[in-house]
Amino acid sequence: GGGLMAKLSPLYPTKPVDVSTRLRALPEDGTVPDMPGWRWIHTPGHSAGHVSLWREGDRALIVGDAFVTTAAESAYATITQAPELHGPPRYYTTDWDAARASVEALAKLDPDLVITGHGRAMRGTEMRDALHGLARDFDRVAVPEHGLYLDRPARAEDGTAYRPVQRPRAPGNITNRNGTKGGRMSPRLKPIAEQVIIITGASSGIGLATARMAAKRGARLVLAARSGGALGKL
Repeated sequence: GGGLMAKLSPLYPTKPVDVSTRLRALPEDGTVPDMPGWRWIHTPGHSAGHVSLWREGDRALIVGDAFVTTAAESAYATITQAPELHGPPRYYTTDWDAARASVEALAKLDPDLVITGHGRAMRGTEMRDALHGLARDFDRVAVPEHGLYLDRPARAEDGTAYRPVQRPRAPGNITNRNGTKGGRMSPRLKPIAEQVIIITGASSGIGLATARMAAKRGARLVLAARSGGALGKL
């Protein structure tokens, strides 16, 4: 877009919504409680815990923000809602490699209907062709030329799912992907195998997934949870 969406951002609601009483861990076998015929697919990139929902019976796919059907960064496109496939919204996408892999995985499903978090539902051959094109040319058509998370993605398994913006100490000491100077400073983290990570709520949900991924990559873990039995099993 042209920057208008960013300029409007102070008007967006910022207070959190407490949904803790409605949260349940997704079954590890991919099924979705109370939704027969559906299964969940982990599609990180725009956020670490993002999932999409797939129903093989009619090849319906609920995508969320793994990819979208309007240019979410554009105020004009947001108003007109002209249907066209795009990668995940560029704002807040924290891991572009994971986002690419998620789009590739969803394209392989060959869905007949896609419902996304931004834009109108789309279906049919033209939609599938566009989805395969997005997967094939993801770096060229979806990834921005510069951004905070391009070269230093924020991954949950690395101990952070979001990296706050920090201004550079000296102008011009950051090189963007396109070779230009400028940009933002980002903290440098130790390699995951050298980190000690403390995880609360480690017996279910994103805490459980993070603990398993961090352990596989060699981190030392301190885990806490209310369920002693589940914690012992972990």
